[in-house]
Amino acid sequence: MKSIFSSGSSVYMRLVIVALLSAVLILIDKTTNWLDPAKRVIGLTTIPFYHLLDIPYETAEVVDDMLTSRADLIEMNRKLMSENVILKKNMQRMAALTAENIRLRETLGGSKRVDVDHMLTEVVSVDPDPFVHRTVVDVGLNQGVQEGWPVIDAKGLIGQVVEVGYNYSRVLLITDSTHAVPVEVIRNGTRAIAVGTGDITELKLIYVADTADVVEGDLLITSGLGGKFPQGYPVARVSSVYHDPGRPYALVKALPVSELDRSRQWLLLKTPKIKPLEDIQMAREASEETP
Repeated sequence: MKSIFSSGSSVYMRLVIVALLSAVLILIDKTTNWLDPAKRVIGLTTIPFYHLLDIPYETAEVVDDMLTSRADLIEMNRKLMSENVILKKNMQRMAALTAENIRLRETLGGSKRVDVDHMLTEVVSVDPDPFVHRTVVDVGLNQGVQEGWPVIDAKGLIGQVVEVGYNYSRVLLITDSTHAVPVEVIRNGTRAIAVGTGDITELKLIYVADTADVVEGDLLITSGLGGKFPQGYPVARVSSVYHDPGRPYALVKALPVSELDRSRQWLLLKTPKIKPLEDIQMAREASEETP
């Protein structure tokens, strides 16, 4: 039988067949998990290339460290000592606040909140597509990582794990246009949903009533609705609020507090799996009840 990819075949026919095969594979990948083992094996072969592409950045860091002057090191040490004193003072205050919070919860009949365990990881690659905000980190199934785990850095929420390979995982950032997280205003508890805009520096809030008490500068934290994201982690700070008389909801924009495009050491929060739509549905119902 003559192959359809023989030299006599037309370029048009080859493109059509390749396109059809691609469409079938995409459909299978979106609707089933049949291709997951193959994707993980392919991921094992691509990880070395991620590290190879990261060599220039690591080399630049080493050279920069070598060129740091003694005066810079002295100044840095002075600042670190000052920050250490401040942090210790804050920790003492935090201990008092924690004790007070426990007493209040016991008084109100609430349960004690359990700390979330975590796993340290490092970014090894960033998706080159400017419209897809995903990164690759250096831990996976072999380290016990599970899909759906939230990811944070030193300042706030980064996103969540959406794909797990044997020794790597892909993280969807909160600014991706397909990501959403239930939040609340720390000042008064007003609830909303923060969704990505495709811009690494901006989020927008949906289902914020036009009469809701949300103002520029408000800090947004995870509300904990649905259980996917633990409550209390900083997400963003409100940058603008626009009230349109013709709409029931206000147009609210916010700036992420985490260093999405700069930080390299992240923490994966080990949380139990839940259905991905539960979080958003519960947040929407709660937001609609907000006066």
